[in-house]
Amino acid sequence: MTSTQHAGLPIRSSDVIGEHRRGYHLRHDELGPCGHFAPSVLTGVLQEAAVDGSAARGYPFEYYLRERSFWVIRRITFRHDRPLCYGDSLEVTTWVSRVGKTSPTRESRFDSASRGETIGRVRTHWVYVDAATGHPKAMPGDLREAFAPTGEAPEELLTVPEEPLDERKHLWSEERTVEPGDVDVSGHLKCARYVAWLEDLLARAFAAAGAAPGTTSLASFDLQLLSPARCGERVRLIAQPDVVWKVEIRAHDGRVLARAALWPRTLDAARKTFVDVSAALVERLRSTTSPVAWPVNP
Repeated sequence: MTSTQHAGLPIRSSDVIGEHRRGYHLRHDELGPCGHFAPSVLTGVLQEAAVDGSAARGYPFEYYLRERSFWVIRRITFRHDRPLCYGDSLEVTTWVSRVGKTSPTRESRFDSASRGETIGRVRTHWVYVDAATGHPKAMPGDLREAFAPTGEAPEELLTVPEEPLDERKHLWSEERTVEPGDVDVSGHLKCARYVAWLEDLLARAFAAAGAAPGTTSLASFDLQLLSPARCGERVRLIAQPDVVWKVEIRAHDGRVLARAALWPRTLDAARKTFVDVSAALVERLRSTTSPVAWPVNP
């Protein structure tokens, strides 16, 4: 069993204090080229589940508008165990494990009742932000209490490499421009767009290395958001290919906007679970002598 695969995870009881559970229906046009719903789509569902969970505790979206505050994700660790396909039921369970002065940690899991399987587990670190200043601010006491943190010890979802990206090795890169549709109500690049960019980067790299289209995709990932990217900014994604990819996303002024670790996967014959990408394909990516840069939406 790899660090991204966990079998037989128990379904949590629905009467856990602070827990919120809701079903979601995903559209056919949200399917990716591999025939399942990509992590970028599920990340959007995850954020909606967080909004739903807050509303269920008495703090709907309108509350944050009145308080001139909003939430931003600082880190998301997404362990994707099995593909979710069109027609599969999707239920998201979410709860808060810990709450700091400005930063709660929210746990989530994706289940398919129709298949009786857990699709994935996610941990997100959020920051409460003042809309006027853009800086973190202390959460009101009643909001902290309403989230009802469980205080549980966090389960390790992924073994994230500690070593930074090694620029002496072969790197893949591409440039992107933050378009108006890429930003959220705070004016920051959406978390799901970051994930979609990473999916695109992997797809192009594997295709250039000889993989058939639609045979490999992003499964699990760890994404740390360090500095906001805004509409009109041009950024560069720099990736180090390996079994686990290391990626940095940088602004043109040199700021590191985000760091990520990526676990590419392919599907088994039954299309019910993920398996490792072939060693030969990984080696082709690592041993390519000429880095390839793709100009994207110049």
